[in-house]
Amino acid sequence: MKPFKQEKDYLAQSEGICKLNIDPKYIIYTKDNWGEVKAFCEPLSIEKSKMNTRNGRAVIDLPAGNETITYGMILVRLGVKKVLILSPKEFRELFTVIDSKN
Repeated sequence: MKPFKQEKDYLAQSEGICKLNIDPKYIIYTKDNWGEVKAFCEPLSIEKSKMNTRNGRAVIDLPAGNETITYGMILVRLGVKKVLILSPKEFRELFTVIDSKN
């Protein structure tokens, strides 16, 4: 399979199956890794909420709008300004972990 050489080649096909060109990194949000989660989300803004602090509620400011996360959710980096937020079940349905190192 060849990569698209020009934008018009990409637009010529209106549907199909695609594959990521990167190996996305992920992080599980836990009680003990706020600093790592915040660094993972940069340059996007992420702040802890003042509500539901027991479950670690935090809000990420994504280009498409704010998203709320809580402990146990998995964040997958898909680009500089793209973060996919998944439950563990959704993550297992979509991904296979190939390397646990950064």
